Parts: sequence; structure tokens; C-alpha cells
Amino acid sequence: MKRSARTIICMMMMGITSNFFNTLFAKSLPFCEPSIDEVNITDPSDCGINDGSLEIVASGGTGTFEYTINGGVNWQQQNIFLDIPAGAYGVGVRNADGSCPFFYPFQVELMGPDSPRFIEVSATDPTDCGVDDGVVVITAEGGTGPYFYSVDGGISWGTSNVFMGLPPGIYTAMVKNADGTCPTAYVIPIELEGPVMPVFLNVNGMAPTDCDLEDGNIFIEATGQGLLSYSIDHGNTWQASPFFLNLAEGSYHPMIKNAEGTCLLEGEPLMLTGPSSPEILSIGGTNPTDCQLADGQITVQATGISSGLVYTIDGGLTWQSEEVFLNLMAGTYEVLVKNADGTCPTVEGGNLVLFDPPEPEFLGLEWTDPSDCLAANGSINVLATGGFGMLEYSIDGGLSWQNASFFENLPAGNYLPRLRNQEGTCMVTGVPINLVDPPKPVIDYVEITDPSDCGALDGSLQILVSGGTGSLEYSINSGYSWQSSPLFSALGAGTFFTAVRNQNGTCESYAPSGSSLSDPEAPVILGTEFSLPTVCGSADGYIKILASSNSALIEYSIDNGITWQTANSFSGLGAGVYAIAVRNLDGTCFSTGESLVFEAFQPPAIQEIVVLDPTDCGASDGQIYILAEAGNYEFSVNGGISWQSNGFYQNLTAGQYHLLVRKEEGGCHVDLGNIVLAAPQQANIQTIQTTAPSDCVVQDGTIAVLLENETGNFQYSINDGLTWQGNGFFDHLSSGVYNIFVRNPDETCLVTGGSVELTGPEWPQIENLVVIPPSDCDQWDGQIKIIFTHSENSFLVSIDNGESWQAESDFAQLGSGVYSIWISNQSGTCSEAWGSVELLAPQGPVISEIIQTDFSDCEPGTGTIEIVIESSGDYEYSINGGINWQNEGFFSGLSTGSYVPMVRNASGTCPVMAAAIEIRDPFSELNVGFATSNPSDCGATDGKIEWVVEGPGGPFEYSIDGGATWFDEPFFVGLGEGSFSGLLRLQEGGCTEEVGTIELEGPEAPTIIQISSQDPTECNVSNGTITILAQGNFG
Repeated sequence: MKRSARTIICMMMMGITSNFFNTLFAKSLPFCEPSIDEVNITDPSDCGINDGSLEIVASGGTGTFEYTINGGVNWQQQNIFLDIPAGAYGVGVRNADGSCPFFYPFQVELMGPDSPRFIEVSATDPTDCGVDDGVVVITAEGGTGPYFYSVDGGISWGTSNVFMGLPPGIYTAMVKNADGTCPTAYVIPIELEGPVMPVFLNVNGMAPTDCDLEDGNIFIEATGQGLLSYSIDHGNTWQASPFFLNLAEGSYHPMIKNAEGTCLLEGEPLMLTGPSSPEILSIGGTNPTDCQLADGQITVQATGISSGLVYTIDGGLTWQSEEVFLNLMAGTYEVLVKNADGTCPTVEGGNLVLFDPPEPEFLGLEWTDPSDCLAANGSINVLATGGFGMLEYSIDGGLSWQNASFFENLPAGNYLPRLRNQEGTCMVTGVPINLVDPPKPVIDYVEITDPSDCGALDGSLQILVSGGTGSLEYSINSGYSWQSSPLFSALGAGTFFTAVRNQNGTCESYAPSGSSLSDPEAPVILGTEFSLPTVCGSADGYIKILASSNSALIEYSIDNGITWQTANSFSGLGAGVYAIAVRNLDGTCFSTGESLVFEAFQPPAIQEIVVLDPTDCGASDGQIYILAEAGNYEFSVNGGISWQSNGFYQNLTAGQYHLLVRKEEGGCHVDLGNIVLAAPQQANIQTIQTTAPSDCVVQDGTIAVLLENETGNFQYSINDGLTWQGNGFFDHLSSGVYNIFVRNPDETCLVTGGSVELTGPEWPQIENLVVIPPSDCDQWDGQIKIIFTHSENSFLVSIDNGESWQAESDFAQLGSGVYSIWISNQSGTCSEAWGSVELLAPQGPVISEIIQTDFSDCEPGTGTIEIVIESSGDYEYSINGGINWQNEGFFSGLSTGSYVPMVRNASGTCPVMAAAIEIRDPFSELNVGFATSNPSDCGATDGKIEWVVEGPGGPFEYSIDGGATWFDEPFFVGLGEGSFSGLLRLQEGGCTEEVGTIELEGPEAPTIIQISSQDPTECNVSNGTITILAQGNFG
């Protein structure tokens, strides 16, 4: 607001100038100093805002001026003071040289808007859980009304000071002037506290403990604010205790609420199920399979409570939880069934009898002993009766059975007769029977006398016997011939098999092993070792006789036994015939061997020795050819180890050969010395160094073949000899297996270095791809899971064309789209594009149009909303934000309120929400107020009325003359003072609302009561005065 203050003191008479007073008094005042003609002020626009201004208009004086608004404390050359707060200011002016200061006789006051003040803020809490009926009432004074009010800290404003329909929460009350200035907050937050919803902690139920017994109980554990009420019959009855006793079995519906009845909460239904009596469905029995055998069985089938049943077949003496009774003997059994926990009466199942099979019986036994030792011609006959059907018989204690009662061809021994039924049941044991052979003689010992020399017949045997019956007969040839004497003489070396029998020929008895007569052991000539005289005619030959004997020392002879010695070696031998013989040291067992002949030998004349080396390393094609004069000779190239009849040797390997020649029949030899056959030089591979390729499809692997004998000239190959090069370093190699070879340049001496494998990084292989599309439109829950063939290895995976990588192969929280999959090893090698995968979320509906119809002619409950979809399909529709759904998009019979249209697929996916729609009663939800500006002067027509309409609806037309004229805009200007009748209606017509009367009041004109003046007392002295006395209602 901008105002002026004249130098004629009557500051309160706004708009009256000094010219008016000059005319009124026709008297001039002698001013020689500067004077203030006018002070123009602009009040601050809002409370606490420093945007006021003050302009001093001065005249007179000399030259330029300086100005002050703080009583001369500070001066400035500018006559306008900006950004000043509300307050009283001492205004003055003086010449620029500081002379003749002139001060305004009254302080100039800048006034900001007046702030409204709170008288009271009252609150009423919501009455129940989930009920939004809290109320806040704000009462204010001061400032400029009508006020605007807010309870959300100024986010929204209204003209009503009563706020209803509020949920629990913290509210900040505010009030501001009608023109929007000076928003003032209530310093104390307002908290609306609704009742606290109780909470179920647990509902414990105990079923009735027995049939038809009402001793069940339910205990509801809950927490809340204050005391609670409890119900288990769906709220039909309530009690203050959480314990419910003496309950029968059945279904109960627990509920809780606050004691005052608020905040009812329903729990899960609870079923109390008491025990019930068992019911026997069937009783089955299986008889024992054999006499006195406890393998009978009784099965009781019954139904009952879940905690289980117990069964008895002995009238209740013992009970078990299994329905099958095993290992039962024949007998009568009383069957009972009851609940395992002892509840409910016991159920009787009656008696069941199990029977054994019929048992056979022995009448007697008849038997006959064997007629000879070890003869199997004894017999047993079993006499029996009874049993079931045919019987089976056994005499070996039941190991074997037959249908006949007569057993024949039996040897001596113990027999245990038994009977049983043919199916194997009811076995009965008889008296043991012992079948006995005739008495048998037994050889106790055989006395032996060996022959005195090799081949002598002076040995003997004496058989010592016990047992038998009567006279005995003896044999030393396994019973081929017999004699009555136990002495056998004139025997040579050999093995004799002794036997004895009764004189009647029964019970032959043989010694367990033969009895041997042994000659003294003869030494055995194993062979001879000899060397002929080394030089023809010399006596340096040598013979060694190789012989063995297990029992005696040996003597040796080379003259057929003429002379003997205990040493087996004979030396210093010349040419001659040597007859080999050996014997025991005691002179027994003379034995001869093959005679040896040592002959004199004349060495041949050697004409030439031809030598050809092997052509290749390891080759066996070397040759030695010894040319000797005509004769029958033998030749050796290995120092006499082996000999051949000609001097031509071929297929020889490299090495040293010792050449000898002798007569064909043996004897002394001629030493021709050593000959060396040399092969080409061969490479010796020391080591093979390799470097694998650094990446897939990259050929940067290397192989280096290092030799021990690097001085040679060699060729190298790593591809099985397909290609060769002059050095052992190979580069630019890919992954693979390489076979190493080295040779001489003339292709000799091929050496293999084996195989080496260069193994670069392995391509990652995807075995499977699991793709799960998003479950809903705009849902980021799609998944891609990559399964590698070698899951034990580590890989990197990207699904954004290689922009980003991760070690995990599972990708979650994915939306619809195409994902380009790249894979690589953990080290980043072998990166490749695998392909693309597209995730497709469900397709949602598209809202093309929403057609809204408000109340028809202001008739409540006639609003409609129609949701129109672009494409056809099965959809569900909602107008309450998805709380309820229907199959059609047209909703009718709608009341005033806010509706949130939604549509989704019939499957419940892809919900689409449109902007909220208001169905409005054009006026019922409006807060209508006015911002007015009174005329600024008496008779002035600069008053204003501005409609302030808050709430839904519109557009509106406005009238302030009782409906005579209507305007689309809510601004009315150029108004004088008076009463104006406000009407409001919709632009499309109908439903006119009478708002009320608006008053504009202009200022009241002041009345001058008296004017008096006093001249300045001296020139250049500013002490003249003019005093105006006036009265009025403004200022």
C-alpha cells in the first residue's frame, strides 16, 4: 500500500495537499532552508517482510540535498529508501553541505498487515478404529477477516474454521488474512488419537477330553490399550475375561474389541474336536503254519481319533498300538479296542480261535547193520500213523525228506528219524539209531629198512596192526596181492602202499600214505664249464664240473674215476680227452658225464677286415666282414660269447665289437682286436618349454625345444614331421596337441620329444537358459538364469551387449525388453556374443477415454462414469482405486465424491490407473468467500470484490447484483461503497446458489474544527507552526 505525508503536519488527512492550505490561509511563510514537500511511503507487503519503501520529496534550500529517516543519525544522497521494515521513521532533509537541516515534525510510520491471532484450537478424536470422524475447530481474532484456515501446515486452505472427517494423526493449525497475508501457525501440534486396535497374540484351544464331555476351553491372548472384551461366538456374546471354559466340541469364531466397544477385530475360526469312540471294521486271523509254531496272526481294522487306538487280544491284560498281532500260537483270543489316551468306552470284538495243523505219530523203528566196513547196505524202516494227508520221512534229523518210510543202502553211522506232514508241518522226532560196521583192523606203524647202495635189493618193511577180527592178511601193493606175514624183505628203493584186512576179506584198511625205501642219493651232473687252451699247444685249459646232491658231499674225476678230488675245478689242462665222473664222498653212487676233448689249433691267416658303419642312429645295418684263408673256422664279434661259421656280420648297430676266430670244432682262438662301428650324431632333447595362447582364437602360443648338444646342426618339427625348420623355437601357435621331432639335416637320427599340448582359455559353453518373463505389466521381476556346461569354472556374464559384466549367472528384477547375452571367462578371455533373449510382460489395457456425468440437474446419486478401452479383450474395471472390480466399464448411481478409475486384465495383471475423477454436487462441497477492497476515498469508485471459491466443480458464473448480470470471471472492480448481492451458478446453467451480501465501505470524510499558526521567530530559523484540529473515523 502506498501513502503520502504532506509537510503541513496533518498526516492523517491522506490525499489533502499543501496547495489546499495555501489557498485556505492566503499567507506565505518565509522559508530559506530546504523543506519537505511530500513523503511517499509503501507499506511492507506481508508480516515480517522487509520490502517497504520511503520517498522524500524536498524543495528549497541550496544545491542538492541529503536525506535521513533515522532522525539524522545517518544521511544519504538518495531520496528513496528501499527494503525497510514496518516502523516509525524520523524523516529529514538538509543541504548537501550539511546546513539547514529540516526534520519532519511527526514520525512517518510504515505499517505491515496485522497478523491474525489464535484464541483457541479445539480437537475431537476419531470415535473408532478406521473411522475418520475427527474434528479440529480453530478460533482466531485480529488481522483481516474473513480468514483462511489450514490444519496441514499450510498445504491446503479453506474458509471454514471447522475441519471434520479427520483420521488420527498430527495436525498443524494455521490461519491467514483474507488477502493471504500473515500466515500464522499454532505453536502446539494437534494430535488426534483414535482408539487403538487390539492385536491377537495367540488363540489357544483345548478340545474336550472325553466323549460327550464339555470341558474344552479357549484362551485368547491379545494386547491393546486398556481393557478388552472377548467373544468366541462371532460377537453374539462378549465377556471381559479371555478364558472360555466348559466348552463342547465345535467351531468357534474368536473376536476382540476395546472394552468401550471400539475397534472390533475378528480372528481365525477355531475348531475344538473331542475324542470319539473307535469302530471295529473287521477282525481277521491267520492260523499258525506249523505245530507249536508261534507265527499265527490276528489283524484288527478299526477307525478312531487322530491320537490313535490301542488293541488287545487277551481280554485287556496287555495293549498295543499296532493293529496287527504277530507270532501267535494256536488258541482262543479275546479282541478289544479303545482310544490310546483312555477316552471313550472300550469296544468289544469277540473271540477268535487259531488252530495248529494235525501232528503225525511214531509206531516203531526197524533197522539192519551194514555187512562190511564202509559198505552202504544197511537199512531203516519207520512205522508211523496220524498227521494230515501223506507223510514225509527223514533219518538225518530233517536235512532231507522222502515219501517212503523205508531207507536202504545206508553206511554205518548215527541216524535220527523224523516225521512230518507232506507240506512240511508238525515235525516229530524219533529215537536215534546207530548202524555199525564189522570190526576193522588199523595200521598203526610201518618199520622201514632202506637199501644199502644205489640199486641194491636188501631193503625191508614190517607192518604193525591193531584191531580187526581173527587172523589178518597184509599187502604192500595196495591190495593187489596179500600174505599172512606182516614182514616184507629183499626190497629195492621205491614206494610201497601198505594194507591190512580180516582173513575173511572184509574191512580192508590202507595206510594214509605210501612207505618209501630210498637208495643213498646219487649226485647229479648238471653240466660243465670249460675253456680251451688259449694258445694252441699251451696247458692253460680249464674244466669245472657242476653237480648237486641233497644228502652227501661229492668227489669229482676227469679220468673216469681213476683219481678223485673234492674240488670241482680242474686247471692247467692241455689238449686231450677228459672223462667226467662224480660220486658220494663215501664212494657210493658212481655217476659219469659226457667226455670233453681239447684239441691243438693252428690259427688261420686273416686276409682283410671290411667295416661299414650304420647309416642312421639306431639303425641295424652296420657290417663287419672277416676274410680268412680257406679252412673250417668259426668267427665271433662279441669276444667269444657267440660264434658263427662265416666271417660276414650284417645288421649291426653302432658300438664296439671284439673280433675272434677259431677252428670250427672249437679250441683255442686268435684275437683280432676291437672294431668300432659309429652312427651319425643324434640330438638329445634336454627340455621343451611352452607358452599357451593367451585367448581363444588368438595364435600367440610358443614351443621352444632345447637340446643338450647344441653344437650340432639339427632340424626341428612339431607337426609329426610334415614340415621342418632349422631352429627349435616355434611361435604364432594356437591351442592344440603338437608332436615334437628332431633330426639331422640328412634326415637321419630322428628323435621324438613326445607330445605337448597348448591349452589356451576354454570357450565358455551355455548348457541351458532359464527365462522367466515379468509377472505383470511394468513389473521388474523377470529373470534370466544361465547354466554353463562346466559349472565348476568361473565365468563372466553380460545381458546388456557387454556394457556391464557380473560373475553371477542369475539376473533378477528384469523388466520387459530384449537382452543381448555375452559370456566370457572370469579373466575376461574368450568373450563372445551368445544371442538375444526377449522378456515379454503381459500386455495391459489402454484407456482411450473416460466419460463422466455429474448429477443431473443437481439431483444427488445420479452421477455416472464410463471407462472406454482402445482394444477388445477380457478386462475388469474399478472406480475406487482397485478395492472392488466388475466386468463392465460403466458405473452409474454415483454420489458426490472422488473416484479413481482403473482397468486391468481379467487375470488380475497390468492394472492401469487414470487420474482421479470428481462427481460433484456443484455447490455442496464448495467453500465460498470474498476478498474485498473498499473504495479508497469518499465517493471513489475503486472498490473491488474478488470471489474466492475453493472446492470441486465449475466453471462458474458470478453475479453481485442479485442475478441481473452474470460474468465468467470472479473479479469485480470499479465499485463504490454499498451492498452487493452475491449469486453463483454453473456456466452451463441451472443450480443457482445464493451466497450472501457483500458490503463495501468508503472512508468517512474528516471535519476541520480549527486552524491556528505561528510565524518563524527569525530568518533561517525553522520554528514556525501551523496547527490543524480535525475529527473523523480514519487516522
